[in-house]
Amino acid sequence: MVVRNVKSHEVMSFLSGVFQVVKESISHPMEDSVLLDTNKGYLPIRKGTNFSNANLEGANLQNANLTGSLFRGANLKNANFNGCNLTNADFSNAIIDNTSFEGAILDGTIGLRVRA
Repeated sequence: MVVRNVKSHEVMSFLSGVFQVVKESISHPMEDSVLLDTNKGYLPIRKGTNFSNANLEGANLQNANLTGSLFRGANLKNANFNGCNLTNADFSNAIIDNTSFEGAILDGTIGLRVRA
């Protein structure tokens, strides 16, 4: 079990992201979405999702259509974006460390510097 001090703004930021995903899943059909496995259950993920400031460390989003999604300031350490469509996604100020983008579509992304 990993225990760390969590600041209230971190909790509110995370919950804000969760509530947006739940709201989106209610107002839109589930087609073209994947389920993100969290420690507390599964959340539907689809294009245009706002992950700004979310902690997605170790998340497996493989093959998801995340076109236009926002990852501004998100923790993406050890996350798996292999095969994702990330066209026009915004990664400004995201923490990208040991994050995998193998086979991902990165056209028009913001805030990513891809090494050859």
